[in-house]
Amino acid sequence: MKDLDDIRDLTVYFGHQSVGANILEGLRDIETRYGKGPELKDSLIGRNGDPESKCDDFAMKLAGLSKPPDIALMKFCYLDFDQGTDPEKLFNRYTATLGSLEQKYPSTYFLAVTAPLTTRPAAWRRLVKKIIGSPDVASETNVTRAAFNRLVAKRYEGRPFYDLARVESTFPDGSRNLFSWNGQTAVSLVDAYTDDGGHLNEEGRTRAAVELIHTLASAARAKSARVSPDSSVKTPTLR
Repeated sequence: MKDLDDIRDLTVYFGHQSVGANILEGLRDIETRYGKGPELKDSLIGRNGDPESKCDDFAMKLAGLSKPPDIALMKFCYLDFDQGTDPEKLFNRYTATLGSLEQKYPSTYFLAVTAPLTTRPAAWRRLVKKIIGSPDVASETNVTRAAFNRLVAKRYEGRPFYDLARVESTFPDGSRNLFSWNGQTAVSLVDAYTDDGGHLNEEGRTRAAVELIHTLASAARAKSARVSPDSSVKTPTLR
């Protein structure tokens, strides 16, 4: 795997919770087949359901490293979003954190990450909920995550970012797991990629890890171009 070869000499720091642990497990599975990847340091950050605590903890734990990594990334969890989440406010907090860290650690490339998704209830369950007037929390919250993720994609357009939500919502044939809810279009986690509706199983974590490898390689090339303005290397288009 060429992209894995390209990032073997990098140091990477990843702040996450349980879905991040799934992704790293997928990365280890890939390394058993293709050889070791980058030197990767990771830690659990903050508390699920309190995304601002993750921003603070990410910055603190990054400061505790012996030296700045080549690439750093932090992700929220699907549990950080609920019916009361303001996606724009959370996006502003997230990007402010990354922006301040970019100023503090100019040699580190900070990689933004879209929020992971959950599955939706089966169609018959959604129908029952509608009949009895029960809220479809899973669909509503995925709409909120989609709003956050669109802001991330727009903000980081033209530079690499780790689009985890796209991986989680894309079927093997390349089509998307789209749905419409109250006139809004969003995506949900493909059922085949999870065993509990949120965490990634073997297939899901492998797909997410492969995309992480590709994105880290893209970020490494973009970082090289940034520090070497006369280089012919161009920032690649994301897969």
